[in-house]
Amino acid sequence: MDFFQGQKGAGFTVLSVDELPDYKAEGILFEHDRTKLRVYFVKCGDQERFFAYTVYTPPENSKGIAHIIEHTVLAGSRRYPVKDPFMLLARNSCNTFLNALTGVDRTYYPAASTVMKDFDNIFAVYTDAVFDPLLREETFMQEGIRLSSEGGLHFEGVVFSEMLGEMAEHEFILSSASTKPLFGDSPYQYESGGDGRDICTLTYEEYREAYRKFYVPGNISLFLYGDMDVWEKLSFLDREYLAGRDGGKRVE
Repeated sequence: MDFFQGQKGAGFTVLSVDELPDYKAEGILFEHDRTKLRVYFVKCGDQERFFAYTVYTPPENSKGIAHIIEHTVLAGSRRYPVKDPFMLLARNSCNTFLNALTGVDRTYYPAASTVMKDFDNIFAVYTDAVFDPLLREETFMQEGIRLSSEGGLHFEGVVFSEMLGEMAEHEFILSSASTKPLFGDSPYQYESGGDGRDICTLTYEEYREAYRKFYVPGNISLFLYGDMDVWEKLSFLDREYLAGRDGGKRVE
């Protein structure tokens, strides 16, 4: 099917169509009419199909909230309420890439597969995780921060322990000390992964509120690549997740 600017379907409008000759591909930018979620699709014949959700999450402090949300979003959702769907996918799917990443000011949920059915399954699980995660308090305590009395009173948590280890490395100390002061009053003065001294002050309520603020369709974008029926993906998004919700406000 040919795409053209202004074309409408599945609740989306085509904003632009670009030839990508270096990749023997075509790039199509869609925007959801109701929520303003944007989708960029690289249409090509590659059987290595890829997608990535990107959420704009500029840090407002060094409590590592975006990092903890990244760890917990893929730990059970409305349609897939199992304890760890990410590990089930990692062990039982045909994926060629499967991950979640916290960047300086964005959080990424990328995955790929050469098998169409497998790609559809992974896409469904990730989409439900991004839009309808359970965010259980016990998961927050496991992945983020909790107070433990075993072996003496101390803090524990996957992200907390990960960042303590990273912050003890010489390269991290040097990089942080030399770059953070350059950014002044901006999100880049903070440690997006979290500073152990600040992570231990984070509350479950703050964590939930951050999800509600950042994980709204208007603040999320989706990248799709490969040989696939993009209208089927857009219809799925509109029908199951977007048609009945507000777009929310893009974080500035």
